[in-house]
Amino acid sequence: MTALEEFDNFYTVELLPAMDKLKAECASADNWGYMALFSFLLFVGFGIAGLTQNGLHATGMISIVAGILGIVSLYFYAKRNDAFNDDYKELVVKKIIDHVVPGTSYKPDFCISQKEYKVSGLFRTCYDDYFGDDFMEGVYKNISFRCSGLETKYENNSTIFKGFFFNARLSNWFSGGTYIWDRDFEQLPASMMDEYRMMPMPHVVRIPISGKNFNQYFSVCSTTPYEAVSLLSGERIKQILELRQKLNTAMAISFVAGHCYVGIGTADDLLDSGAYKPDDKEQVMKSYVTISLIPEIINGLSLTELI
Repeated sequence: MTALEEFDNFYTVELLPAMDKLKAECASADNWGYMALFSFLLFVGFGIAGLTQNGLHATGMISIVAGILGIVSLYFYAKRNDAFNDDYKELVVKKIIDHVVPGTSYKPDFCISQKEYKVSGLFRTCYDDYFGDDFMEGVYKNISFRCSGLETKYENNSTIFKGFFFNARLSNWFSGGTYIWDRDFEQLPASMMDEYRMMPMPHVVRIPISGKNFNQYFSVCSTTPYEAVSLLSGERIKQILELRQKLNTAMAISFVAGHCYVGIGTADDLLDSGAYKPDDKEQVMKSYVTISLIPEIINGLSLTELI
């Protein structure tokens, strides 16, 4: 069975039965949203009419009633919207997680810690905003992992990193830091001003890697070159390159003090419902593919060899 056939079968058997409930919740939220919008327009329209007609009593009363109705409608819209999002996470996202990585703990409103993000050295630029969701924690093939969607931003709202952030607990035999950065976003300062804007990390040296294709995507630095040589065997170099080409998006990897960190960039919100279309199969498949990154990373980088 191909991966697509496996997803189709899983979607039909496990997810499709829940779609009627989710679509009904969407429709309810939409109706309250339309009511809030209609009431707001009435409030504004009759309010302006009341002012132009010297505060006509009936017009003013209609405006007040419309304003109250708008507030009530907005309240119920928010309530129905929250109910839909909670049920989508439980009936769709959690079921995908249970299918792909059974036994994984899922906390939709939490994310990977700031400490892990900083220690990873994947993105050193000092950030102003840090937020994420869809935190997952579990064990796959004896590898303990933690991951979530994550976004960091500057004060001007421009993005530093947005995507999937992964942390796997491995072995203490490597105590230093080896960093495989995206070649276009190398985390080394080009000037004193850059150093000021970056979070501190130990001194690193460049590690030369043979292979034109690998060097097209990545640059490698390490605090401990002998560890980097052990970690980045010819086979793992090949695996990192294959993973990058398969995902076709920017990514960075580090091996720091017994942990493997991976940051995979994406422009989308990872596990959301997709604009109130819970049965949008393409959107559901994106969530399936995102969660499948957990075994993809562990298997693809042969992390079981490092425990």
